[in-house]
Amino acid sequence: MLDLETYSTWTEDQRGRLKRELVPKTNRYIPKTLTTTANQNLKQLGFLLLNRREVFYGGAAAGGKTSGILAAALQYVDVPGYNALLLRRNYKQLNMPGSWIPMSHEWLDGTDATWHKGDKQWSFPSGATLTFGFVGQAEEDRRKYETAAFQFIGIDEVTAWREDDYRFLFSRLRRKSGVGVPVRMRSASNPGGRGHEWVKRRFIDPVTRTNRPVFLAAKLSDNPYIDAEDYIASLQELHPLHWRRLLHGDWDISDPGSMFQPRIWITAEHMLDEPPEKVAARIRYWDLAATEPTGENPDPDWTAGARLSRLPDAKGKPLYVIEHVVRIRRTAGHVERLIATRGNTDPFGTQHYMEQEGGASGKSLVDHYRRNVMPTTVPMRGDRVNVGKAKRARLLSGAMENGRVRVVRGDWNEDLFDEMEAFDEDPHHSGAHDDQIDACSGAFNKLHRPLAAVSGGPPIERGAIQR
Repeated sequence: MLDLETYSTWTEDQRGRLKRELVPKTNRYIPKTLTTTANQNLKQLGFLLLNRREVFYGGAAAGGKTSGILAAALQYVDVPGYNALLLRRNYKQLNMPGSWIPMSHEWLDGTDATWHKGDKQWSFPSGATLTFGFVGQAEEDRRKYETAAFQFIGIDEVTAWREDDYRFLFSRLRRKSGVGVPVRMRSASNPGGRGHEWVKRRFIDPVTRTNRPVFLAAKLSDNPYIDAEDYIASLQELHPLHWRRLLHGDWDISDPGSMFQPRIWITAEHMLDEPPEKVAARIRYWDLAATEPTGENPDPDWTAGARLSRLPDAKGKPLYVIEHVVRIRRTAGHVERLIATRGNTDPFGTQHYMEQEGGASGKSLVDHYRRNVMPTTVPMRGDRVNVGKAKRARLLSGAMENGRVRVVRGDWNEDLFDEMEAFDEDPHHSGAHDDQIDACSGAFNKLHRPLAAVSGGPPIERGAIQR
């Protein structure tokens, strides 16, 4: 097997001989600069040469990982029956400058490959295809691939993924008898992100990794086409831990901390089987959207409604319970029916709020819901928001970290926790969606006022609040 770690010790003559002798499978769709020029990225060369089922190309930023995966996906598009799939966590990431869709147009426009905009797919004269897709937080994002078959799957920034979603995709890797192409799973990422620990455990850590996957450590110095000095200057504007990870590809540097860590803060004793019966106040807060997924916009925002309550603990201090969260991506009519249903089924006395946009249109929408959608006994109030998402979420984050929040068990827990863990104060590093966080923080901020007295016995029995 090719030992890429010895490259740094080789002489220029040895490296030149390697370039001449090791030429990966290529075709007219892959730029020659990736496979044959004197400035070859040697890690990228090894990535294209390896036919092992699973390879992870990870480490420093700007090491050539994104172009390497696209080139690997294109290696067999001249073979009939070949199908490749390239995935990110959401569609916006696929279409950003420097990502796969714009890069594929740079490489393939003007060739005999055909772009099918609605399907986000290239087709080739051989009948082969290259498809772009995403697997987001929702369960249906994964289900859409349950009957598909690919010979190549590539994932960029795999540390943004859940391990279960990554492992599921191996079930989509198969080939018909007689199709002479290798079956390959390829992924790449920089250190950091919600999946940092499982990626490190699977691919990097010598104690926990298996022999199945191959790990190629990317370095900035591997890429001859990047202005390294200028890029380093840009990286140094980041948090010191972030830029050290991106510059050196260091997997041992821990995250500096995100705003929410629900799976750490919300322990088993913070989980409730049922909502409390006696509360000081209970609020359902709505963050509205009214768009269904389409080919042009396959990953739109969600309508989310979060119900929270407030009550005193045994010492009279405020305790908050996230009782229920619901979200849908449907048309305005479906959204209205959902909200009306929750108005009828939420516990008596639940107050409903919705985020109100500025101007007359925002007032009109709230008035429409109040008059025409909600049951007559359930008022709907508008909430004018004048601060950013991160600032709105800080009170909820602090209460969760300090043990002041409980969560009722439900099938919505995992989606909420996933979204919270992906949320960052910097929107450029945050997850694709924050609708549930907006709904939860909206309800929490309405409840966060002096606690009214609650009659009756102890409202909840869960022991001392953990701090």
